[in-house]
Amino acid sequence: GSLVGWVLLYIHFGSSECPAQQTIISLTLIACVVLSVLSCSKIAPHGTLLTSAAVTAYATFLCYSALASHPDDGCNPFSHRRHSALDIAVGLLVASISLAGTAWNATSTKNQVIGSDSASPNEQPLDPNAEKEAPAYDEMEEESWWYYHLMMATCALYLSMLLTGWSTEPAYIDGVPTAVGTIDTYDAASYSVGLPSFWVKVVSQWICLLLYSWTLLAPYLLRDHRDFGIEFDF
Repeated sequence: GSLVGWVLLYIHFGSSECPAQQTIISLTLIACVVLSVLSCSKIAPHGTLLTSAAVTAYATFLCYSALASHPDDGCNPFSHRRHSALDIAVGLLVASISLAGTAWNATSTKNQVIGSDSASPNEQPLDPNAEKEAPAYDEMEEESWWYYHLMMATCALYLSMLLTGWSTEPAYIDGVPTAVGTIDTYDAASYSVGLPSFWVKVVSQWICLLLYSWTLLAPYLLRDHRDFGIEFDF
């Protein structure tokens, strides 16, 4: 799927008159291929192709979204678009996965997520006189809770922006916009196409790729300073 996406990006955005767009697409392609190969190498034995495929697909989508937000009409056939159902769908999917991951990581065990704090028979100590250990959530660092609520608030703001389009879409009554203005005025107020939106998405893609590359390289680079529980074969 990502290969098809790269070809379509070159076709629609990578014409010879658009060297900047060609550079961004090429950097995305090279970075994704390098990270995919790295995830299968001995340097990152914990890496998997499934994770690399997911990161590659998301990076490719961010590349498309950034190029579709560039205001240059000659290099962006979608510069006059109003809405993108694909952007909303992918944004909601990513936000939902992020919310689920944050909720799961903010708790130490599955029992806390489902609201059960009693241990199963398999988790009972063999020695009945053994001292019961304190629940894991009692030892949870306090900052994990403010981090959890901060992420929830951030995701709520992101979803509000995603669904309302930065509140630039005028309200309609019986199919008639309530705000009086021209199409040019609406375009000027729209944040979906413009250099700020373009660079935000490009930087988001770079951050995503850098974070993933660090998760692959950190255990190898810091193997003499920290135990990640990963064994290297060389």
